[in-house]
Amino acid sequence: MSSKARQQARACRTGAVRTSTPAVPGHTPRIRGDNHLLSVHQVVQVRQAFTGRHAQQVGLRADRAREQLAEDIDRCRDLRRCRKLYRALLVPGVLTLAPGETRTIAVPIGRRAHRQLGWIWCAADGSEPGDRSARSSLTLLEHRAAADLVQVLIASGRPHQIRIHCAAVGAPLLGDPLYGPDGLARAEALPGDGGYRLQAWRLELERPAGGRLVLEVPDALGF
Repeated sequence: MSSKARQQARACRTGAVRTSTPAVPGHTPRIRGDNHLLSVHQVVQVRQAFTGRHAQQVGLRADRAREQLAEDIDRCRDLRRCRKLYRALLVPGVLTLAPGETRTIAVPIGRRAHRQLGWIWCAADGSEPGDRSARSSLTLLEHRAAADLVQVLIASGRPHQIRIHCAAVGAPLLGDPLYGPDGLARAEALPGDGGYRLQAWRLELERPAGGRLVLEVPDALGF
């Protein structure tokens, strides 16, 4: 490769350009192209346009990926390929259900102000842009004076969803220091404060080769 060819290759790699005339006051440098001259301003415009189109394309690809993921999740839920079942003890005497009856809860979940954390996830009314839809199915298994034993199937996975949804219908988890009967967070408590009874009890998955895989804890939460 000749010395001139090596210089041109180096200029391409580093992004260096060569102007047609020396820089002088009042003169707009121009870059020599194949068949015409481009001003530096025009080159900047071209680069900005390309960068904008590239960013737009990346954004569109990300949007399509999110839409595809949402469709895949919905498809899995529709076909019941994955089921997550929980058990919990609730404050007794609130649920107006007979054993075996199910109630669907569709209270949105969103961020609201919290004195200690700045914001926290809690029950919402759907009025804020960041409020998220959420759905849980709550089935009463057994009612006792000390607590109500329930099974919860979640169709979405929002933060603290079961705690918030049970509290939002007036039956908080027994011993939950954070979420009260309205599904809102108490200012004096934090999400990591324990004391409530909630168990990830059963996971059901569809096997790729057919059939189902069922995983269940050996000691189910109960009385």
